[in-house]
Amino acid sequence: MSDLTTEDFIWQLKNSQDPDERLYAAFKLGRERRDIVVQPLIDAIHDADVIVRARVVEALGTRIEPEVVPPLIKALKDADALVRRTAAKSLSHIKDSRAVAPLCDLLKDADETVRGQVAEMLGHIPSLTAAEPLVDLFLHDSDANVRYFAKQSLSTIGTPKVVEVLLDSLQNESDINAIVDVIEILGLIGDSRAENALKTLATHEDEGIQEMAQWALESLK
Repeated sequence: MSDLTTEDFIWQLKNSQDPDERLYAAFKLGRERRDIVVQPLIDAIHDADVIVRARVVEALGTRIEPEVVPPLIKALKDADALVRRTAAKSLSHIKDSRAVAPLCDLLKDADETVRGQVAEMLGHIPSLTAAEPLVDLFLHDSDANVRYFAKQSLSTIGTPKVVEVLLDSLQNESDINAIVDVIEILGLIGDSRAENALKTLATHEDEGIQEMAQWALESLK
């Protein structure tokens, strides 16, 4: 296979009946920088083999051409969780704002590994749009790993919009653990707009909330 040309790998990706050959072709084309490989990779995004599809989606994530974004967004709806996760990762590498809304929609995916991957990847594409769905995911998702990745992304984005959404969530939240978690993110972000709310929470009847609010206030300094 080492003697094959780029053109050979394009033919192989499109025509080979052997999924292993198509997989290798996708890998090789993903390492090729010439734009001749872009359309063949896009065409292969619907390959019958899930591993090939995932490799193709991964390869498209290394491109800078704007035309790769729409097919990657479509791949977010692939039947297989592996492809959906890989598409989310590829879109986070490209950092195209067109991907934010579809990624936010995928935060409702039935597969927790997909939700976690998307929550993590949204931290690489800072967007005001992602703040509210990430906070909702952080507060209410049933999976601890998903909540962790949502927290990390919220802390990374750290925009005024994120702070605003977090502060709003405190007004309607009665779960002690959730309140403590929100306070922790506010402390990690370190935005002074949270100071008044944190001062109030520092006198809360629950000791856990008190301690976390005091820690967050120290972080603001």
